Order: sequence, then C-alpha cells, then structure tokens
Amino acid sequence: MVDWSLELNARKGIEERVSQYTVAIDISIAAREPVHGTGFLVKSNKRNFIVTASHLIKPEYENENIGFLFKPDKELMDASKRQIKKIPLAKIPFLSKSYTKSLSIINRYYSEEEDDDIILLEIDPSSKESEKYEFYDLSLKGVMNPKYKKALYFIGFSIELTRQISRNGYGVFPYFLGSTLSRKRINCEDYNSKKHFLIEYEYDDNSVDPHGFSGGGVWTRLPSGKEKLWTPNIYLVGIQTGVLERSHLLKATKAERLEKVIKDNNLNN
Repeated sequence: MVDWSLELNARKGIEERVSQYTVAIDISIAAREPVHGTGFLVKSNKRNFIVTASHLIKPEYENENIGFLFKPDKELMDASKRQIKKIPLAKIPFLSKSYTKSLSIINRYYSEEEDDDIILLEIDPSSKESEKYEFYDLSLKGVMNPKYKKALYFIGFSIELTRQISRNGYGVFPYFLGSTLSRKRINCEDYNSKKHFLIEYEYDDNSVDPHGFSGGGVWTRLPSGKEKLWTPNIYLVGIQTGVLERSHLLKATKAERLEKVIKDNNLNN
C-alpha cells in the first residue's frame, strides 16, 4: 500500500522536480482556436526532445505555430480552481504567465503504431532557449514500469484552468496529481494492456477536467534519503494519453513504448 502520509511530506519536492520536466503546449495558432495540451522534456544521447501525445500535434501543423510555456522561475504555489477562476491574474504568482515561446523544432518522430499516441519533437541543439531548461536523461536514468504499490505523479494543464490574458493570449495553470495504478479491468477498443495502463482519477469538488492533460509524463519515485522522505529519484513510467470518464480512469501509454520509438529511429546512437 502507498503510505500517503509519507508522500504528503514529500509532495512539494516531488512537484517541483516533475514541474522541471513539464511544459504546456500551445497549438492555438495552428488549430485556429484556443487549444493546448501537456508535454515533457527528455534527452537521449545528447539530443533534446519534447514528448507529447501524437493526437495533439497534427501533421499539417507548422512547427512555428507550436508554442511552449515553461515553469516560471518562482516556486510553485498551490491554489484551488475556485481561486484560479476568480482571483485577478496578477495576484496568482504560479500562473504560467510567460508568453508562449517558440523553440526551433528540427524533426518530428511519430510512433509507427497509432495506439501508442506518442510523438517526439526534436529541439535544435544550438538553440540557446533550450539551454535554460532541464531534460530528463533517458540514456542515464531510463524508464520504469508502473507498480501497484508505488504512487504515480503527473502535472497536466486542464482546459478548465485556462484563462484569457490578452486578446490573443491564454494562460494555463498546472494541476498536480498523486494517484495509483488502477486494478480495474476494462473492455475498450483503444486500450491494450500490453501497451497501456490505467490511473485512478476521482472527480470531486477539487479535481479538474482532465482534458488538456494529454501528453504529460507520468512519474514514480524510489523513496530514499533520511526517513525516505525525498531525494530526486524520479523515474518516468508513461505518457498520459486518454480519459475514460465513466470509469474515473486516465489512460497512459507505457514509457517502454517511448523507448521503442527512440530505438526504431536510431535516436539513442
């Protein structure tokens, strides 16, 4: 069983670490309507990528019309969705209020299997903008499989927490979730237990609409250090790719499928 009292004490450190690798993806210009999703930063053999769900980045979208919002330099602060909807934008210090930044995308790598729902956007290595951010090193740390007795974490950007901040600009707010692997069995066309796993997601007064989470990394940790509270032992276990609303479940693609895309495209050489 997950010791949630222990996890609660470690939460701030976990949230800060996961947020270092997480970005909001703004495709409003490409889609010609307010649309965003979530992605995360990885590195493989000194090549930098933003990973997200392939259903978010349609082949016809031009690279220059894809923007990214990164974690502000300030420490993340908690706020309820009621606060986010009511408080003036200037008074919410953790808002991703930095304007959308374009990065130089030099390649796209889609998984050959559509139900993986994975795309890697390779960032120009000479881009000075990318030097500011931290990329999870797959070559060094690799990935793990999700386990029933381990907590899972992710940060996503819900459509419910989107606010217009200018005539053509939108701000998005991060939503941090600690959850567990679901033991429920489902019969669904787009679910394959060999490629996917399910995450418990309760709908209540505090949770948010999970549409917009797509493409976010799903992480676990190995408790260590004094009293096993917190050290930066974060490991990637999957990519959040879908919502099963009636079952109160989120669907994720196993991170080993991401490794396969990297291998198939010789990105680890």
